[in-house]
Parts: sequence; structure tokens; C-alpha cells
Amino acid sequence: MTELLSVPKLLDLIIDKGAIPALAFGVGLAAKPVIRRAKAYWFRASAARHAAVFSDLEQQTITIQAGEPYFRFDDIRLHRTPTPLKLTLPGGAQADFDAQELQALQEQGIGWGEAAGSYLHFKDRASLCESLSTRLGADARERLDAACIAVARQFAHGTGGCLFNGSKYGVLDYRIARSNDEKEFPLLNLYCFDTDYYTDRVLTELWRGLDASQRRSHSELANQRSIAFLSCSLGVNCVVICADDKILITQRSARVGLSTSRLHISMNEGLTQTDRDTGDVPSVRLCLLRGLREELGVRESEIRKMEIGDFFLERHHFQFGLTAVVHLACGSQELRHAVSKDRTLESDGFRFLDFHGTRELLAFLKTERGNFVPHGYYTLLRILLREQPGILKGARSFLPD
Repeated sequence: MTELLSVPKLLDLIIDKGAIPALAFGVGLAAKPVIRRAKAYWFRASAARHAAVFSDLEQQTITIQAGEPYFRFDDIRLHRTPTPLKLTLPGGAQADFDAQELQALQEQGIGWGEAAGSYLHFKDRASLCESLSTRLGADARERLDAACIAVARQFAHGTGGCLFNGSKYGVLDYRIARSNDEKEFPLLNLYCFDTDYYTDRVLTELWRGLDASQRRSHSELANQRSIAFLSCSLGVNCVVICADDKILITQRSARVGLSTSRLHISMNEGLTQTDRDTGDVPSVRLCLLRGLREELGVRESEIRKMEIGDFFLERHHFQFGLTAVVHLACGSQELRHAVSKDRTLESDGFRFLDFHGTRELLAFLKTERGNFVPHGYYTLLRILLREQPGILKGARSFLPD
């Protein structure tokens, strides 16, 4: 049976495989930018047509900037701020821990007392707490101290996904711009600070202690940048499409901090201090490659194409993220049996869906939505909007306006 191709898929075929023999070499070169602009227009039109599909998802995940249809990697620019944000146990709190717990915290690099911490552009812990009280309520300092103690206890015992206190990056601020040429590509500038997993978990607990109306108000586009430093994470959320047109869906393990095992997209990785290029600058591309290698066992030589789609804010945890898609040169069976160091820890299983099986995909999206990690579901839809835009016509039947 002849396979019907979507317009973006057909355009990809023209660019990548020279599917129109009548195009001479010179004409083909001239046609490429026209075709790419046509793809961008198709994406914008499709996004507008299906905007209502995402209105309900925006209750949990806000799209800050989308590529058209994807970002160029060079147009996502990361900048490091000079001062880290690393929290410690409040002074005197070590009395709440026994000797074995204190030893475990010391091995994890979690200290106690104000002098052992670092507070970004704030002069000290008191100045940080004053800023938090102004924005999050008068009791912010007490809630911060309580979160520091509770999360430290998790790290001391290795519970709740608190297995190691590695170094990572948070997002202090962001700026959206446009390229200076006629194409006006979106440019994303991210200003990152050094932090660690302990600080990330503490500030997440502080954020989740707010009521739903406070979280919603503070995370609106007009307000979020004033408290962006609460986001001690930048996650890359990736949909993997295999050479045999199978989409990988993972069963994310409760061992990584979820309350229960839940469905998720193919790979989810946070930007860490191992993801620095030769100029000592954080790199989204290196983070994506590391995540594919560590979680799925995918090597760079097995990647045919990878692209970044959206910059977003996940509102429940107040964490910034990027959506991505990776096309592999290997098939689903090769991926299923690949060896990776984090697969057993982070995943409870794999599931493959037919990329061209519209009915199967729609049934999956409809019946499994409640079982998904919310920003994973968002990522899957945002990538399908670009790769298979026709499928979202069916999705409108079960995603509310």
C-alpha cells in the first residue's frame, strides 16, 4: 500500500534524499531555503490551528519560545554567572542528625551554617530569605529551613530519589531575541548559575509548598523571571524516533523521585557541569548526547538528526526545560537491547509506538494521558505537532479547549 506523506515529511524527503529527479543540482540548492521557509510556515499555521489543543496543558507547562519549526543549536546561547547558589543546613540544624547521618551528608558535600553556603547575587542567606519572603510570603525563611532539613535527611538515607549530590546548572534569567537577517530566527539566551542537586530539591520543596493559586500567579510569563533563580534545573526532554519509524516511550521509575512509576518520553536529562564545551561553556548539545548515551545506550554515530523545539516552564516544580527530537540510524530492536549505565535505575521498561500508526498514537494519547509525567506528555505533543501535524486534528477530540 502506498504510504501517504505529510507535507513536512515530503519536504524533508525533497531536501534530504533528492526525491525530485527533475531538479538539477543548482536549482536544488536554490530551492532548499525556500523549502525550509515553507516548513516554517507550515509549522506556524499548524500551531495556530491547534492552539486550543494545548490550552489545557498550559495549566502545567508554559511554552515560552518555540523554534520555527526548530531552533538552530547555535541560536541557543548559554552564559555562566560568576557566583553559585548552594544552600546548606541552617546553623544549629546538625543537632537534628546523628553521627552516621552527618557523615553521609559530609560525603555528599552538604554542609551546615551560613558561611558554608553561596547565595548568587544576594549578600548572604538572610538577604536571600528576605527576597523570598517578599515574593513567596512572610514565612518563606521558616519553610526554607524546614525544607533544608527534610531534604538533607533524604540525602543522608538515599530516599526519594536523593542518591547523590552532583553539580548542575540552574537558570537565573533568559532573554528572547531574533537573528539580524531577513529570516529572523528565534534566539534564546540562557543565563545559568552553578548549583547542586541538594539546592534544587530544597527549592523545589519550597515551591511546592505554595498553594496552587500562588504557583500559577508566580509562574505567569509576566512574573516568572523575577524568581527564575528558584529553578535550579534545565531539563532536556527528548522524543526518539528509530530508523524503523518507532517512537520510544519509557516507563519512568519511582526510584528517580516520582511518587509512582509513570510514562515518560524517550529521554529526560538535566544540564550538569559535565556538559561543558572546550570553551568551558555549558552546552545543550552535549547534554543531549550524554543523556542519550547514559539512559539509552545511544552513541553519537547512531544519530541521524537531532533538533531542539521549545523552551518551556514546568509549573508544578518551577523548572525550565527544552523539548527535543532525535532520529536514529538504528532500529527499535537494537535500541531495546542497547547497554546503558542508567537504564536500570531510571526506567522500568520500554514501549514502542508506530510513528505512522495514527489510530494507535491517538488511542495511546487519549487513554494514557493520566499516566504520563505532565511535561513528558507536553513534549510528545509538541514534537508530534512538527513531525506529524495531522495527528493533532484527532487529538482535539479529547484535549479540552
